[in-house]
Amino acid sequence: MIYFNGYCPESELNARKARMRLNDDDFYESEATGLQVAIPYPGVEAVILRKRGTGKFREKASYADELNSGECLAEQTKENFPFSDSKLIEDAEQLTRYLENIQLSHLRTGLKVLEDKNPTLNLQYVRHFDCKGNPYNCQLFLIGINPSLGLPFGKKFDDYWSNQTGFALEDWLQDYKEDKLRGKKHKTLIGTRPRIEILRKAFGEKGLDLLNCNVYPTASKRFNKLASEKKTEPIILKLLLDEIKPKIFILHGGIVKKRFAEVFEGLYTADQPDWQLHEFLHQGEKKYIISVPHLYNMPFAENANGHGVSKMVSLVLNAWEKPEIGQPK
Repeated sequence: MIYFNGYCPESELNARKARMRLNDDDFYESEATGLQVAIPYPGVEAVILRKRGTGKFREKASYADELNSGECLAEQTKENFPFSDSKLIEDAEQLTRYLENIQLSHLRTGLKVLEDKNPTLNLQYVRHFDCKGNPYNCQLFLIGINPSLGLPFGKKFDDYWSNQTGFALEDWLQDYKEDKLRGKKHKTLIGTRPRIEILRKAFGEKGLDLLNCNVYPTASKRFNKLASEKKTEPIILKLLLDEIKPKIFILHGGIVKKRFAEVFEGLYTADQPDWQLHEFLHQGEKKYIISVPHLYNMPFAENANGHGVSKMVSLVLNAWEKPEIGQPK
């Protein structure tokens, strides 16, 4: 059984301590993550709510750790009081699964809001990103300008998404390959996608999960063929950056550098040279950027200048090993 000590359970799983303050809804909310805990029966049960708080705290501060009544932590199974059928959290593994489900549901809800607010973009039919499973495990973002191929006809993002496990990369890759090679004589993927998967594998071998996304999620054969009305604010990218908070970015292509500099005006400039590590501050945290030419032009092996997969992996690991960023798994 896991007991509530008044501090954020989510932060404690990551070896951090965050206080939980009473908010306007009479729930204790983590000052670090927004996780909410309801205490329907003081001293007996504390329910971790599925919906995160919005930071609207009571004017007079009151903290859960000041009480520390040792309630049993429970999962939310009801919308209203008492919020749970006493589905108690038995161990750290169950707590981790439950919190991951909350994270993934929260991200999908945020994406759904953007889909509903921008009906002309048909965002439910675009690939917002691709990664292996839980995107919150990805501290490395690979960012292109826009995909060359959309989701297979009739498919939606939700066909590859689960609030329990995240993005079904293998299922999507299989459908992508069939769609990409339909009517072609060759049966092997060429171009940017195989290079992305080579990088994903190379980083994975070093303990780093990669999330691949684009400034604009709408597909076109070439960027200059993308309709102007589809070149809107990069709302999906901004949501991913705010929600997942990656530490390292790889930007591939000159257009991406320019657009990224516009998004982070004053923090990053597009004249930064390629194949170098650049640091900048975002939301008070140090981040690292590596810009490279478009992956389509990247050699699978190292070229005469030493540029290729191993060079990119080396630069990323150099950033990842810095104390303020993290350490490889």
